[in-house]
Amino acid sequence: MPQTTTVSNTDANRNSKMSKTKIWINSLRLFTLPISLAGIIMGTLLAASYGKFSLLVFIFSLLTTACLHLLCNVANDYGDAIRNNDVGDRFGEVYVRYVQDGLLSLQEVKKMIIYLTIASCVFGALMIFFAFGWTIKLPHIIFFALGGFAVYGAIAYTNGKKPYGYKALGDLSVFIFFGIATVAGSFILQTSNFELSILLPAAALGMPIVGLLNNNNIRDLETDIKAGKITIAYKLGLKGARIYQFILLSLTFILSSIYVVLHYSSIFQWLFLLALIPFAKYAIGIYKSKTEVEYRIQENFIPICVLIFSILYGIGFYVGA
Repeated sequence: MPQTTTVSNTDANRNSKMSKTKIWINSLRLFTLPISLAGIIMGTLLAASYGKFSLLVFIFSLLTTACLHLLCNVANDYGDAIRNNDVGDRFGEVYVRYVQDGLLSLQEVKKMIIYLTIASCVFGALMIFFAFGWTIKLPHIIFFALGGFAVYGAIAYTNGKKPYGYKALGDLSVFIFFGIATVAGSFILQTSNFELSILLPAAALGMPIVGLLNNNNIRDLETDIKAGKITIAYKLGLKGARIYQFILLSLTFILSSIYVVLHYSSIFQWLFLLALIPFAKYAIGIYKSKTEVEYRIQENFIPICVLIFSILYGIGFYVGA
């Protein structure tokens, strides 16, 4: 059970001024949605470059991914809260622990987890049926199984007896769910076909998203150590984690370039290199960051970088097809 936390007068005054809607918006961390929607956009545009596109599949792919992403955010906070590691949304010396500061109860958060799980399943089912038809076949079964695994992965990250997010497996799960699954999955849903090389741009997109998690883990090193939460950043140390971050960002452009070379047909396919500008700014920011405020600024910036990269990459292939 979590320890009882005394809410200060300052916290109480702040909490009373926050509407429930604003609290939920902050708790859901909507600003992080681009990192999951980017994969759907990239995979769909790559499929469109082959002349394959379904608007309904695209819409329900976005809705399913958004619900799974928000489910992950809420379940993550819930798991941290019951382990007394609710670091919440922080900025400098002021931070909000949504559960421990009394803004949200565990029961409210649990209900939201249920709602988002149901929404993920409903939208996911519609996505699969619109993609493969209404008669159950092998592709339906495979994607239903993958969907169930995605829901489990979102919840089990910080929940259960052995949360894998506390065992340095967070980076791998983020890479699989936000990189491989979103790009390759949306490509398959649109084309009903799988090609091995699609894993290159999928992996490329997953790298900076893992970098976002690594950024947060660097920021939370002291808190995670106290809570017994083991992360890659914890294992590598501050210097090693920063080198790891540079490697991740480098692989983003290396892997995506290899895919261009393999499927080259137009100079437009190099359009994604324009994303080097915001990524370079992000990399410099991470290198210079020392305080929690500075790491928070980078955390808010990387979803924009990822979205820009995915759109430029997809458009480059679509226009150059």
